[in-house]
Amino acid sequence: MLDLEENKRNLIELQDKLTKTAETLQISNLKEDFAQLEQQTLKPDFWEDTQKSATLFSQMNAIQKKIRNYENLKDELNNLLELNELLGSEKDDSLEKDLLSNTQKLEQKLTELEVQTLLSGKYDANSAILTIHPGARTEPNPKTGLKCFIVCTPDGLLIMAIP
Repeated sequence: MLDLEENKRNLIELQDKLTKTAETLQISNLKEDFAQLEQQTLKPDFWEDTQKSATLFSQMNAIQKKIRNYENLKDELNNLLELNELLGSEKDDSLEKDLLSNTQKLEQKLTELEVQTLLSGKYDANSAILTIHPGARTEPNPKTGLKCFIVCTPDGLLIMAIP
């Protein structure tokens, strides 16, 4: 019984995290954006510019994926909360084990969604190549060792600094 109470607290914490993630993702704005893009596809001259239509569909798919991921996690969380309540009144060891493992899986999925949310900037979908070339130093710092920092400037230049 104690596991179910702990699990319920864990699920409530996950619910709070999911709510904060939805605010960060701006799900309601994404739904509005998707509806606007969908309206553009209904225009009679939409298919004349294939490059523009392909770009629009790409944007729609990306938005739809974000919304679907959030909705799936929300539904899964609600189902687990209901199952947790049900198991509180009716004992079933196998279902309890499934509930606990599914809660852990949901927690991992939510962590992945949070990371994806953090990496959802304009250029985050693009690949990057980083090369580090070790250099010689005349006075090595015996306390910290050799540290190298590489900074990308807005104009695309790389600046390497060795303190």
